[in-house]
Amino acid sequence: MDRDIELQPTNNIEAERIRGIHNDSSGKLWSIYLTEADERDREITELWRGEADSILVFTGLFSGVIATFLAISYSNLLPSSAETTNFYLAIIIEQLASNSSVNGVIPVPSPLAFTPSASAIRVNVIWFLSLVLSITSAVNATLFQQWARRYLELTRRRIAPHKRARTRAYMYNGIASFKMSRAVKAMPILLHLSIFLFFVGLIDFLWNTNSTVGSWIFGSTMVFTFAYLALTVLPNLCLNCPYSTPVSEISWHLSHRLLLFILLLAQRLDDLSLEYLFAGQQSSYPPDPSLWTRWRKTVKTRIDACRKWLEVGLQNRIMINATEAPPKTDENALSWTLTVLDDDREFEDFVARVPGFFDSTFVPKASSVMLSLMKDRPSETDEDPVLGSRINDLLRTCVPGISPLPEQLRKNRLRVCMRTLWYFAREYNQLGNTIPLPSYVRTVFANPEMSRRIQSEDDPAAHLIGRCFSSLVARKLTQDIQSRTGRQLRVDPAELSCLAAILSKTSPEVVNLLRQPGEIGLANIVSLMSSKTVSEKVPLEVLDIFIKTLNFLFMDVPPNAELPPDLVAALHEATPLGQRSRVLDLQVDRLRQIMEGSSVVHGEPEVTTFAMTELESGSGLAAAINTTYISFQSDVGSAVQDSLLRNVM
Repeated sequence: MDRDIELQPTNNIEAERIRGIHNDSSGKLWSIYLTEADERDREITELWRGEADSILVFTGLFSGVIATFLAISYSNLLPSSAETTNFYLAIIIEQLASNSSVNGVIPVPSPLAFTPSASAIRVNVIWFLSLVLSITSAVNATLFQQWARRYLELTRRRIAPHKRARTRAYMYNGIASFKMSRAVKAMPILLHLSIFLFFVGLIDFLWNTNSTVGSWIFGSTMVFTFAYLALTVLPNLCLNCPYSTPVSEISWHLSHRLLLFILLLAQRLDDLSLEYLFAGQQSSYPPDPSLWTRWRKTVKTRIDACRKWLEVGLQNRIMINATEAPPKTDENALSWTLTVLDDDREFEDFVARVPGFFDSTFVPKASSVMLSLMKDRPSETDEDPVLGSRINDLLRTCVPGISPLPEQLRKNRLRVCMRTLWYFAREYNQLGNTIPLPSYVRTVFANPEMSRRIQSEDDPAAHLIGRCFSSLVARKLTQDIQSRTGRQLRVDPAELSCLAAILSKTSPEVVNLLRQPGEIGLANIVSLMSSKTVSEKVPLEVLDIFIKTLNFLFMDVPPNAELPPDLVAALHEATPLGQRSRVLDLQVDRLRQIMEGSSVVHGEPEVTTFAMTELESGSGLAAAINTTYISFQSDVGSAVQDSLLRNVM
């Protein structure tokens, strides 16, 4: 039978048939199931074996202790040999004394019937019962180990994938149907009951021997009992409490069933009270049912909620509450991660994943979690790290010209740091004036030498991300200053040209356009980025950030706002950007929709003239363009930078 199950070949034809079974086209799909099943089986069998091993070790020690005490207490159930000896010695003495008597021989009395004390009977019954439960726990542990081995043996046979998958599903359904996992969890209950019986017998034994010793042991046992009860109930009150006992889940179900019974009883009393209060009332005076209707609704809601809680076990309820935890839990988890990431490469990997955390749809309030890690704190310790300071420290290790890292590693790290900082700057801009820009983001610009080196980076990806980051920081700084001082700071809109300057080493087409006066503006930048010769050489993530920045800068365009025609035309012709990625295509479409909802300015096409005109009218778009880009290569840009930093820091 085993040979048939395990597909042992008997000849060459049979071997070819077996190879065909293993190479069946469904095997790839079954292999996914088997991989996940093997991982799950390994986890549950290790759990079973761990429980069984711990019980076997403790049971061996505990049974020896019980046997030692039973050897002492068992003698109390038998007549004492010393008393019997004394009895017969007394008879011999009486017989010797009677030899001188004239009355003859004295009859020998029969020994008194032995009756053990009630305390001795109780102690021995309790301790023997404790020993039986302890041995039963050990037997159960060995059985569970045997069942685990049998389960793995049946589910890991070297047979065809589809047969192995069906065998595993069949055996796993048996485990689920017969509640084997619950049985494993309940296995320590017998051992704990054995321990409590031992303590009860010990108190009874010592109390009848010496009440003082017994009272001390009784007090110590009561402390242990109350602690055990507290550990049993505490997980029901606080689900993330790490302390629990095997009875905790049972108490969970019992307490909720008791609560359900009380609620059902209250509902029944409610019905009876209505019948009693309004019995015999005249039909012309019907009672106002609003109060009772609300009461019934409240009771019914609580009953339904209690039933839903009963349908979910304690372990599943813990998982549900953990996944629905408030953002503070996520913040604590990520803050702890920062404390254990000491190596720069490990931390770089963490920083590279921050943008994905911002865009996640499975993390509620992901932005607030990350921004809380960036906020300024009075004092930073190893136990309370700040993400911003760590990113700045990492950024200093990849500054061009002074970094000891290999060139490719340095460029990748610089790109990661600038991209993550750009995400933070974008989130702070979306919050408006509610949260000021933290000092850790501004620190990137505080060191002129480091800022100059970063802005002179020859890597187009890092350079473009850095420019987008600087534009959003400038806009946020201006918002913060205006909210505090009420002053309107102006940035020369011609600084928009600095974004196009990063592509000067990528394409000769860009160099020629940059040399033409009067044609450096946002429209030309969009045209250059969307041109095939340039867009194919720029990394996809750079194009993604560029389009996202444009979307953000124009998201507050008022209806029917007037836009320069060259900018509108450039955006409508930005098809190569969308062809690179579906995500980019959606972003470009959104940008086009914004443009379609606005009108076109007929006249001077330069962005500088347009922005300065709109600046005087206080348009939201003008504020966006006005504070878009700051050049660190010109005196005007440096002056504006210093002005912003002086007013904010």
